[in-house]
Amino acid sequence: EIYTEQIVGSVRCVQETGQIQIEKSQFEEETQRQYEQFNQMIQKLQGQLQQLEMQKEFAEEEVKKQHQVLKNEGINIQELNYRIEAVSYTHLRAHETPEHLVCRLLLEKK
Repeated sequence: EIYTEQIVGSVRCVQETGQIQIEKSQFEEETQRQYEQFNQMIQKLQGQLQQLEMQKEFAEEEVKKQHQVLKNEGINIQELNYRIEAVSYTHLRAHETPEHLVCRLLLEKK
């Protein structure tokens, strides 16, 4: 009887060890899958970052071209910047044309 209990105990130990090995294997597979997903997301984000950097460079070049066009036309960029000022809503309403008023009222009605 003691011998049988030892065998049963050994079998349980082997079964538990096998279960632990299966769980460890599943954990490793899941970890590897998540790692691969993470790497894919990093690659996608790096690609998006490169596109944004290219767009930024393109935009900067366009701004330089526009500044050059304005400079060639004798327009001083610094003076132009000083002329642009924020105005209040009341100020805008004071210069509102009848056409603008109709559009505004129609938009506010929605």
